[in-house]
Amino acid sequence: MVLSVAILAGCGGPSGGERANLGPQDFLADTRATAPRPGLDQVLTPGGGGRIEPLDASKFRAAEGTMVVPPAVDPGELTGPGVSEVVQPKPGVVLFDVKVGEVNNKPIFAAEFLRPVAQRLRALAYQEVTMPGGDSFEELKPRLQWQTEAAAIIDDQLITFVNNELVIAQGLASFTPAQRSGLRNFLGIARTNLEQSAGGSITRAVRNLGTGQTLSEYLQGVRNEQLINKFADDLRRSVVVTRSDVERAYLRKYGNERVKSTMSYRWIRVRTSDAEGVARISDRLSRGEAFATVATDEANGSQRLDGGLAQPIKFDGKFVDATFFPGDPEIDAALRKLTPGEFAGPFPGERFTNWIYLENIEIGYKTWAEAQSEIRQELYATRIDQAYKREMLRLYEQAGLDDLANMRDELLMVATDWFYPVQ
Repeated sequence: MVLSVAILAGCGGPSGGERANLGPQDFLADTRATAPRPGLDQVLTPGGGGRIEPLDASKFRAAEGTMVVPPAVDPGELTGPGVSEVVQPKPGVVLFDVKVGEVNNKPIFAAEFLRPVAQRLRALAYQEVTMPGGDSFEELKPRLQWQTEAAAIIDDQLITFVNNELVIAQGLASFTPAQRSGLRNFLGIARTNLEQSAGGSITRAVRNLGTGQTLSEYLQGVRNEQLINKFADDLRRSVVVTRSDVERAYLRKYGNERVKSTMSYRWIRVRTSDAEGVARISDRLSRGEAFATVATDEANGSQRLDGGLAQPIKFDGKFVDATFFPGDPEIDAALRKLTPGEFAGPFPGERFTNWIYLENIEIGYKTWAEAQSEIRQELYATRIDQAYKREMLRLYEQAGLDDLANMRDELLMVATDWFYPVQ
């Protein structure tokens, strides 16, 4: 089994870019498991109760039309609509940032945290509006709409940050003295290789990285990559799928009887004489509207109230060899070439013009030879997911973790002041 691990280049420092979210799917080659988020499924409610002390992010504003740059943030990353000037800190003046919480006693500061998503949050404030004549212009989104969309971005960023920090801290804590020594040696080799790649100049080598990282941040990123790899290896070794496990799962799924398979589909049927209806359906589908939505159009004469959903058809054998509509061989042949979620058409006829959409295929029976590899992968994916959940729940329980809902509320407040234009 080939395993793939999320590489978090530069995830130890403020200039390392966005981090990749670590989840069980990162340890599987062909699995689509959704990364669990233990303890992180609260819904963000801007301005919700329970905050210890609301933060006034406007304290970063020095005067109308100006902004004081928090530490470690480039001026260009915080300017935007409503800010005509950026105030550079004077020599000897120490600026402060907003601390929104801690993870394993590591503080989370708003400026450092929001920097990787600053461009997205600024761009998110405007939406393109198309006029009837085809012209378009940018319009400022309502504040509440922007906050809802920004909250989702901040939430993902926070989940990524917390999960990665917990895994990295766990890796450091679990290393034996011999492993720590080996890690130091590995980092020494990484430093030497970096230096040699630039002709012996470590300064030039760091500059050539093009990430803005310092040498310390680069090596910290390399170290974190090794800790992530160790976490993945330990997780993989904890999962075992035996032949008897596969056999039991096969009997549960397919049993000892040859159950028929089922094909579900949607159908749009419009009278060919209704040229306007045919054109409207074609146009809506070509613009990417959902087939089920278009199927409710008044021109459709097939199960319009159910979005064109027809009665499922049972079949034996393979889908590509089955016959569903013997009276319409053209439609039948087109259907067998579809995968779930695709449609075919239009098929113009003397009386009706048709479109068909493949909703789902439920395989009723597979032989042991056909199914064993698939079932083994399904069991492995499920157990990886379960192992990941158990481990992350344990790490969350052990971590010195501030309330995540409060953190997200504070970050959204700061982001609103920095990135939503002043009206």
